[in-house]
Parts: sequence; structure tokens; C-alpha cells
Amino acid sequence: MAHAAPEYWRVYRLRGGGGDALSPREKGLQAWAEQVVRDPNGATRGQIDALRAAGLSDREIFEVTAFVALRLAFSTVNDALGAQPDPELVAAAPPEVREAVTYGRVPAD
Repeated sequence: MAHAAPEYWRVYRLRGGGGDALSPREKGLQAWAEQVVRDPNGATRGQIDALRAAGLSDREIFEVTAFVALRLAFSTVNDALGAQPDPELVAAAPPEVREAVTYGRVPAD
């Protein structure tokens, strides 16, 4: 999802903004991603129907669900193992993104 958004938008979202500027499709994706992260077992058929009504195909709904779940799993593994962000990754991130992101651990040297 992040790759589809312009850089200024990613930074804005990282800082908690943007709800009012979202299209119905984007609002649906945001709500769905939050549902998948916070309480996947609480997801309802109505939420999936709302995504369809916002223009998402079943394939797109599956793809975003899988992306969010895999990203969450990857973060959990990194956290459990104490992985540190690669310094190259941190250095390659735009300054605005580096300022907006709080890493769980200090980047590796």
C-alpha cells in the first residue's frame, strides 16, 4: 500500500494525519488494515462488503489483507529476535520519513 502513495502522503500518515483527505476507497483500506492488525477475528462480512462497495475487487481485498498480515508477522519476528534496522535502509529513507518513524530499536551500526 505504501508504494502506491506519494512520499508527502506517507509522511503525513506516519504522523497520524490524513483522515479527512482520504477518498472513500482509501478510508476503507485504512479501516480494514487497522481491523486486520487490531482484531482480525472481529472482522465482519459487512466490512468486506464495504470494501467492495468502495471499488475493491475480491483479489484486491485478499492482497491488502495478506500484505498487512505479512507485514505484521515480519515485524513480530524482528521484534522477538531483537533485529535492528539496517543502517543502509535508514540512510535511504527520506529525512521526513526518518523523523516521523520511531524504530523499536536503535538502527545497527
